[in-house]
Amino acid sequence: MHTSSIQKRILLIVLLGMLVATAALAFLTGQVLWSGTRDMLLREQQGSVQAIVRRLHNEFGARRTALEGLAPQLQEDGALLPNDRLQALLRNRNTLNQLFRGGVLVLDGQGVGVAETLAVPGRLGRSYIDFPVVAEALASGKPVLGQPMLGKALKVPQIAMVQPLRVAGGQTIALVVGILELSEGSLFDRVESEMINGTGALAIIDPAARIYVTATGRAEALQPLPAAGASPLLDAVRGGSTVGSAADAQGQRLLYAADTLPETGWLLVQTQSQDEAFAPIRRLMAQCLAMIVLLMAAVAAAVWWLLRRTLAPLGIAATTINDMAEGRTAGRTLKVWRNDEVGQLSAAFNRLLALRDEQDRQLQRERDFLQRQFQQSSDGIVLMEPATWRITDANARVAAITGHALADAIGRSLPELLGDPDGGLARQLADATDSAADSAHERGAEHRDGHALELEVTATRVTVGDAQKIMVNLRDITERKRSERMKSEFVSTVSHELRTPLTSIAGSLGLVNGGALGEVPPMMRQMLSIAHQNSNRLSLLINDLLDMDKLVAGQMTLDLREQPLRPVLEEAVAANQSYAQQHGVRFELACETDVQVRIDAMRLQQVLANFISNAAKFSPAGAVVDVVAQRRGPVVRVSVHDRGPGIPAAFRSRIFQKFAQADASDTRQKGGTGLGLAITKELVERMAGQVGFESAEGQGSVFWFELPVVDAAAEARVAADAVPGNGLKLLVVEDEPDIAHLLKVMLGRAGYQVELAHTAQQAREKALAGGFAAMTLDLRLPDGNGAELVRELRADPRTAGLPVVVISAASDAGRLALSGSFSAIDWLDKPIDERHLLSALRHVMRPGAEGKPRVLHIEDDADLRQVIAGQGAAIADFDGANTLAEARGLLAQGSYDLVLLDLGLPDGNGWDLLDELHRQHPGLPVVVMSANELSGGQLEQVQAALAKSRTSEQRFLSVLQGLLPRNPHNPGDSR
Repeated sequence: MHTSSIQKRILLIVLLGMLVATAALAFLTGQVLWSGTRDMLLREQQGSVQAIVRRLHNEFGARRTALEGLAPQLQEDGALLPNDRLQALLRNRNTLNQLFRGGVLVLDGQGVGVAETLAVPGRLGRSYIDFPVVAEALASGKPVLGQPMLGKALKVPQIAMVQPLRVAGGQTIALVVGILELSEGSLFDRVESEMINGTGALAIIDPAARIYVTATGRAEALQPLPAAGASPLLDAVRGGSTVGSAADAQGQRLLYAADTLPETGWLLVQTQSQDEAFAPIRRLMAQCLAMIVLLMAAVAAAVWWLLRRTLAPLGIAATTINDMAEGRTAGRTLKVWRNDEVGQLSAAFNRLLALRDEQDRQLQRERDFLQRQFQQSSDGIVLMEPATWRITDANARVAAITGHALADAIGRSLPELLGDPDGGLARQLADATDSAADSAHERGAEHRDGHALELEVTATRVTVGDAQKIMVNLRDITERKRSERMKSEFVSTVSHELRTPLTSIAGSLGLVNGGALGEVPPMMRQMLSIAHQNSNRLSLLINDLLDMDKLVAGQMTLDLREQPLRPVLEEAVAANQSYAQQHGVRFELACETDVQVRIDAMRLQQVLANFISNAAKFSPAGAVVDVVAQRRGPVVRVSVHDRGPGIPAAFRSRIFQKFAQADASDTRQKGGTGLGLAITKELVERMAGQVGFESAEGQGSVFWFELPVVDAAAEARVAADAVPGNGLKLLVVEDEPDIAHLLKVMLGRAGYQVELAHTAQQAREKALAGGFAAMTLDLRLPDGNGAELVRELRADPRTAGLPVVVISAASDAGRLALSGSFSAIDWLDKPIDERHLLSALRHVMRPGAEGKPRVLHIEDDADLRQVIAGQGAAIADFDGANTLAEARGLLAQGSYDLVLLDLGLPDGNGWDLLDELHRQHPGLPVVVMSANELSGGQLEQVQAALAKSRTSEQRFLSVLQGLLPRNPHNPGDSR
């Protein structure tokens, strides 16, 4: 049996080797034949189609010459011959009828048919001036070849050749029109039948008109070409390919050659079925395959005979080994028959037996060691049956963790022992039963005495002897989890109790030092600057420590959105100008291309601030720090170049590690925690990017990050916080039907009842009829000017108070025309943004809309409220609320354009108020300003989130300006 098995294997290897070699040879041969035949056929087709083009060129030339020769015979003394003479002249022109199967038609100078070679009803006396080819010939005075069309008289596909008859002075007094038919027996039929063999086909297409001129069988004549993508063959030809292989619209693979007819720009495409073309090659390959099969059969027979003679002695050794395995031999060793390969095999087997005995002894020692480890492990270890999960063995640590004696645990199922109310442990054990991979989860459990446990449970399938088992490792992590909760609570407390006062301190110092409360004496300004810088430094320290903690714990949530990169870079450079002034350097931004990236804008600002502030800190005074953005294929690289001393080679491998600094003296000299670059690396990688640096000692450094570029510009997201109309009626004045419909859909979806007016007169009549809460107005109307309509409505007491939102591409001119003299008017430029439209409506319909937008700031820290009000005083009026109750009262009394919300308040959580705002004031923008990070689900419920002590004044004002309605009475407000 064994000899036969080896024999078969060797034979199989030989046959497989021959098969692989033969297959490779056949494949290479087939490829050569296939490629050579294909190239030969394509060259033949290319030559054929070029010959057809030359033939058609000559045919068109002959017909053009015939028309050119006929034209001068049709005039006498500079005037067109009378109709009867013209008809007589054309009557016996058989040559012309042979050249133009549709006949020759003479048109006078006004494009009217006056004579013809073939009598076709309806052609004489008819005006052809509306035909493009006739109009072009009359206008240019030059010969024109028309587009393919269906003849109105003969109802067959045809094209026209037009030859103008011009007299002295350049006047065109007549046109000679030769009509070429594309039906059976036409010029193209003859050319095809004479020059195409029976296995090919010819199609003539007009790429400009996107139609078939004619084709084999004529079924496609004047039919439109398939849409792009429907026929890969036509797509390739229209794309400029002149020879190749492609599928047609029916999926049939064809060889094709194409060329262009100079007179018309038409494409002539000759095709041939690839299957038919390569049929001889396939037959040849089949014959070769049959011969190879016969040859392999002969070789197999010869190899089989040779192997039987060679391997026969191994059968004796195999029988001896089997007898030894079954105990039928007296000794454990094989007898060495002779000193050949079989004898060497027997001696080697005897040595193997001795080695196996030693390995058995070693294996027993290892079993004893593993048993000791099993019993002494600090984790609980359980072995279970896979089918029932009944415990078959457990170590002493299981009893210590669960409180159950081992005698009680053996025989019970693990879910029963630990408690599994949600079935999670059972699912984990089922996964381990079905898979060889480890399955590790953290789970709650119950001690025998009733107190709760937290366990790390790892289950895996193992083999014990010949049996399959499930091994479960139980690690008690109750204390670790308690420590983590204490740490999380501490971090939350630090976030709120340190960030909130630091925000107030830094903001107040910034306002005072900026002159918001009057001129500051120079000596005091210096001290205030020191205090401001160090408060910012302390804020950054706390932010870095808390950020790194969240990143390590996996608790930081990024608000990833598609947005342009350039504005983020510009804002980062502007926001870090204080570093430039502090260190005496200059920032220069070079953004070669503006691309869309998917980022968390606030966190990317943090990344840029780390790079830019480091570059400013390490560059000498007077140096230039370059911020460069370059597109590199699918990514964009943003680099920050400093002019510092460079990074020591010994430190480069640790530069992105936590708390990394070049050396102790550098820490004291430059400051910082050493966390900035570690945080930067984590943030960029979570935005699917990567970071790196390049440096040479003494020549400065370049720190960079790369982000994937979004392929298509992100579409503008329609704001989900649309202003509810509550059934209010709006008058939309817009003369463009599509835009009027768009406005009606937008406003209707927001709850408004919309009535349309397409002219100034309709708007005037409907507005005077009353009942509208507001009006949107286009300035350019078919019967008047929108600015004049506003003046009329404001002059009439019935409509003087009607709020108006002007939506126009010429809103700047409208502002000049009205000179800002009327209240309750807002302005929006086209194209229309839904969120801005609804925000503008809410603003103009609010009482006192002519003033600045109103912001409700809900914050229990009065100092911080005062600082925020001072920072935003230029763009909005701020009302403050210390508690949720105060906020509800203010919201009930008046209307606000934005709510700035802290989450931790004395009488509740800000999220409770957020739910009420969504129900009672839908569409009102909400910005959360808190010391704590928001989760992804929380970010989706608000328009923006700003972190205390992290958000710069410029960032804060930018967010507010993007969400607040524009103040139309503030000339500086260009939002």
